[in-house]
Amino acid sequence: MLTGDINLDGQVSVSDAVLLQKYLIKSGKLSADQADRADLNQDGVLNAYDLVLLKQTIQNK
Repeated sequence: MLTGDINLDGQVSVSDAVLLQKYLIKSGKLSADQADRADLNQDGVLNAYDLVLLKQTIQNK
């Protein structure tokens, strides 16, 4: 499992951040596997902090 790879394409990219952002504003849905990958801080809750961590991960590539 690649943490942050929300769209399951094998890489962590802006597309993953877009999916998480849509989920957070209640404009999209995630499967259980996608939600697991989106929980970057592994606290069991998807929130803006996970989005920040995902964006930092993308920026540091």
